[in-house]
Amino acid sequence: MHHRGPDAGEYYTDEKVSLGFRRLSIIDMSKNANQPMFCENGRFILVFNGEIYNFHSLKDTLVVRGHEFQSHTDRNVMEVAGDLHPSLRANQQDTKYALRQAAKSVLPEEWANRPKVGFPVPIRHWLRQEKYYLHVKELFLSETAAQFFHTEELLRYLNEHYESRKNHHRYIWTVYVFLTWYDVYFVKDGDLPEKNKPKEIDQTLVYA
Repeated sequence: MHHRGPDAGEYYTDEKVSLGFRRLSIIDMSKNANQPMFCENGRFILVFNGEIYNFHSLKDTLVVRGHEFQSHTDRNVMEVAGDLHPSLRANQQDTKYALRQAAKSVLPEEWANRPKVGFPVPIRHWLRQEKYYLHVKELFLSETAAQFFHTEELLRYLNEHYESRKNHHRYIWTVYVFLTWYDVYFVKDGDLPEKNKPKEIDQTLVYA
């Protein structure tokens, strides 16, 4: 995993879990931002790859509440925010509860309380098309799949979804992405997937 970042590489391990991270320093160049990272009370250990775009403003609100930060990174902000009481983050009706309450002061109530819509991708429909079904089936029958999964169970999930008996698209897609990633970076040493993989997207499908 050295190609992921040359600036730092640390790990944490105990009797239940092992966490490792290679870092490319961008926001906070100090060693305080290395991962795995412990939260201020030691309760959580974090490895996080991504970016929280408004983390500066989030950090300000957490500092006002008395939280301390060991670095200037967005990861540290997420870590501290994750230690907030659950009632400030979600309730039985809504996610992003605190954000929704704050939004009511500047937005119409129907906007602040509107349900999450997102940008759905019709993966479950694609997996019921023969060309995509056969492509995923081939990968699920591969030697790589057999290293990590019970392939008979993968095929059962795939067939049940293809035949519209059950909706397994989330599980199927998660395994498919993992196997594709493993094939590209560990089997083919970074080469892109073969050009004969399915490319066409049926634009007539209804998003649901």
